[in-house]
Amino acid sequence: MPLLFVSQLLISCGSDNKSSKVCNPGDSKSCTGPAQCSGSQVCNDQGSGYDTCDCGGSASGNGGSSAGTGGSGTGGTSSTNTAGNGGAGTGALYSGGVGTPCNSDADCPGAPLICLLSSSSTEFPGGGPQGGYCSLPCTTTPGDCTPVDDFSACGLIDPNTKQGYCLGLCVPGTSQTAVKCGQGRPQACYENPNNAGAGVCLPVCTSDAACGPGRFCDPGGIGLCLDQAPTGGAIGAACDPTLATQTDCASQICLSFTDTTPAANVVGSFCSASCTFGDVDTCGYDPNGSAPRQAACLTERFSGGGPGDLGFCIPLCDTAADCAQQANGWTCELFGADLATILGRGGQCVPPDVGADAGPG
Repeated sequence: MPLLFVSQLLISCGSDNKSSKVCNPGDSKSCTGPAQCSGSQVCNDQGSGYDTCDCGGSASGNGGSSAGTGGSGTGGTSSTNTAGNGGAGTGALYSGGVGTPCNSDADCPGAPLICLLSSSSTEFPGGGPQGGYCSLPCTTTPGDCTPVDDFSACGLIDPNTKQGYCLGLCVPGTSQTAVKCGQGRPQACYENPNNAGAGVCLPVCTSDAACGPGRFCDPGGIGLCLDQAPTGGAIGAACDPTLATQTDCASQICLSFTDTTPAANVVGSFCSASCTFGDVDTCGYDPNGSAPRQAACLTERFSGGGPGDLGFCIPLCDTAADCAQQANGWTCELFGADLATILGRGGQCVPPDVGADAGPG
């Protein structure tokens, strides 16, 4: 996992509320609402998130505003066939239906969509999608998915059988018209590394509790629900960023703070996890439990990312004593009042030598 830390994470102490926003007040974006209708949602006055998806009273989806953008793979774990993706308005049966959460086939918009269960470890590599994922079998032949959902493509393709399952597509980035993965779905838009304008909607589990009894949330890679808990350090634990294969962290994701003056210098590293940027109920947090948030999704995984895109978890704190690396001199850098209220925590854990010039490392 490449080392990464975004400079806007370094939220200054005091009342700098600009860095507490996840969107600009008044901005709007496309969304999928009840019954898979296509609508829009507006960033609230505080910039802390988007309002409920508004379809204007219409329940007929149009598959999104970006036609034919194509899909992406998942960093080597799956591939996506994007040929034949006609985009919106092509008469698909269920625009936006692929990726709908489900507990059974009956929860999907209709046949031939089937439910890939959270309890399964067959369709997705090694685990199941939290909350289920409506899909249908497909092959590398173009056109298997788009007649059912005009913003989907064939992925999770077995290299031996050439069989796979349809995945929802998305548009990564901060564009106001960007198509993401649907409100309330435990998924994120994974950017295609070979095409910054294309992405695919893949699961990102939010916590062990959300995965259900006897299942554990995989904090790295595709965020699937697993039969066994991954071993390694939790979010905020120390890690060695120079390891060729990251074994320090349960997520296998080690992030670093890098001070760029006088020269690039790593001043501290910590275990992170995958999450959906802009979602506050993730990074292991159970909104139905009594424990406070231990981490939050405060930075995008890729440059130019926005709400709904894949992100990284950052450890939270109220005092330095809450930081796993307090013995290494890590302190609690306080948020502005708005972000502290949203998260219910005072700040984030940072290494002792982080300066104003700290940035990607």
